[in-house]
Amino acid sequence: MNDKGDAKASSVIAGVQWAIDHHIDVLNMSIGSEINSKGIRNILEKAYKSGMFIVAPVGNNGYSIKSNITYPAKYDIVFSVGSVNNKLKRSAFSSMGAELDIVAPGEKIYGPSLNNSHTYETGTSMASPYVAGVAALLLSANKDLSPNGLKNILELSADPLGDIHKYGNGIIDIPRALNLALLKKKNVKLYKHHTILYKDVII
Repeated sequence: MNDKGDAKASSVIAGVQWAIDHHIDVLNMSIGSEINSKGIRNILEKAYKSGMFIVAPVGNNGYSIKSNITYPAKYDIVFSVGSVNNKLKRSAFSSMGAELDIVAPGEKIYGPSLNNSHTYETGTSMASPYVAGVAALLLSANKDLSPNGLKNILELSADPLGDIHKYGNGIIDIPRALNLALLKKKNVKLYKHHTILYKDVII
């Protein structure tokens, strides 16, 4: 990406290919575009089939009755993340739509910046790596989890916040997700029982 935060599709494709070549387990893509790139879609499908869990922000297009989620979060093979504030309310800038999987903190997130400094940043691009980090934590607890397995656990363990168009499955719940990841490794029968319970709560 250049100093304005823009990148060519070919650069994104090369980056994902690098991740595939280096057997990356979790890929955060804090980028967004209104353009549905066939090349990017193809490389992400390749990454997904290799066993990679792909996470991306839904975008910062604000409120919309219709879906205004950007690519690559709009793809079904990508786990899409929206933003909430510290009161667990949807961030005014966070995009909405049926493709939204989950929400996470995305306002005034403290993190590293240029020249060994730190700063506060806001946006769905801050919420996305939060979820990618949790996915990595789940894999450290259960390395056998597939991308679809990670998706199911993160969605089932999330705490519902209301309208799925605004919040998806809800706010990420790390302790509950970790419990499910460990349970699936140790007792599949009990894991299935818990997932049924969580589904009932969501419904």
